[in-house]
Amino acid sequence: MLSLITAAITLTSLVATISAQAVTTNFSSSLVQQIIGETSLTTLYAWCTAQHTECGTLCNGATDANSCTGSSLSYNCTCTSNHSGPALQYYANTIPFFLCTTGKGDCMATNANDLAAQQQCNMTYVCGNSTYNAAAAVTTSSSASASSTPTASGSGAGAASGSSTASGSAASPSATKAAAALTIGQDYGVGILVAGLLAAMGLLL
Repeated sequence: MLSLITAAITLTSLVATISAQAVTTNFSSSLVQQIIGETSLTTLYAWCTAQHTECGTLCNGATDANSCTGSSLSYNCTCTSNHSGPALQYYANTIPFFLCTTGKGDCMATNANDLAAQQQCNMTYVCGNSTYNAAAAVTTSSSASASSTPTASGSGAGAASGSSTASGSAASPSATKAAAALTIGQDYGVGILVAGLLAAMGLLL
């Protein structure tokens, strides 16, 4: 029975972890206008410059469209390779990143003395902050760049670091199994992970 309870707790934890990987992608027009109103034109145009640079980087220097208007924060980024836009919301120094981190910062400041509200801010604004290494992306297909993997950041406004680092310490067996389970959930969806864990729980009965 204890093993069954432990498995159930693990299932809940893994599902919550996988769900937390989704980053915020939708920003209301009212939020965008609020951010534009409270941000200097110098900063807005700096954001657009960063967005333009990041678009070019993500498209490996070949774009069909790469534009950004500072006064409205409207933008267009389309890569020549596949004639579609990259997932900008996962990367730092993009307009989605600046909107997300600024919105989150405003939310946290407004609710400075309300822990429950701050927790809601963290759930509402999950900001991607990965960086993309174009040089690593064009090396041999057998090598993978950890910095190109989209990640979600729980850090506050203004956080721009998203480079991944590798640890030299050996992972424990339990950590390895948890990581494997999380990878399955990310690759094949929460449904398959849940089904597999429920099947494993059934064997314990």
